Formats: sequence, structure tokens, C-alpha cells
Amino acid sequence: MFFSLGAIKRNNDWQNPITLYSNILEYSPETARVHNNLAMEYFDQGMVNDAVAHYKLSISMSDLYPQSHYNLGNAYVSLGLIDEAVEEYKKAVEMDDNFVQPHKQLAAIYYSKEMYDEYQEEMKKVNEILR
Repeated sequence: MFFSLGAIKRNNDWQNPITLYSNILEYSPETARVHNNLAMEYFDQGMVNDAVAHYKLSISMSDLYPQSHYNLGNAYVSLGLIDEAVEEYKKAVEMDDNFVQPHKQLAAIYYSKEMYDEYQEEMKKVNEILR
């Protein structure tokens, strides 16, 4: 009976990824990867400000993954914070110059801002990576 009650309680923690990751953070609040995963779920659910907060926490705890900067850049784009997005995409490519997605995003931003020289440079890099 005791174990059944425990299993029922844990089922509530598994009802969706946000509750799962939030529960994990209650016990391990300094886990960068879980903050990043929670941020991705918030972003997917349209809760972009919450996503930004958790991406920033993740990066402050462990700045090892260019994907976190790329994801934060995408969140900034969705909030219309283009200059902030550019900075995050640049950080991502500084960490891994062969990570094609931030180069594509930078190219798109540069093109929209009519910064054609920068656009050409990013597209050149995209083409090199994809070869």
C-alpha cells in the first residue's frame, strides 16, 4: 500500500516535461542541463520569458554548450530582441564554428538588416560546413 501511494505521487511528477523538470530542480537546483531542458519546454509552450530565465541560469552554471546560446538567441528573436540574439548566436559560433544553425540565423538577420557583406560571410561559412 505504501509503495502504491508513492507511485501515484510520482505519476503527478511525470504528467508533462515542465512538471518533471521542475520537480528535478527542487532536489537538484544547480543542474545546468535540467535548466536548459526546462527552458526548451517553456519555449515550446510559448512561455518565452520563462525560457529566457532558465537559459540564462543554465549558461551561468555551465557555459559549455553552444546549443544553450543558440536556444537563447532563438528566444530573443521571438521576443524581438534582435541585437541580443545576434550576441548569443555569435557566442555559439565562437564555441563551435561548425555549428551551422547559428550561422544560418546570423545570415538571416544580416540579410533582413541589409548588412549584405556580413550576410555573404555567414552564407559562405554555412556552405563550407554543409559540404
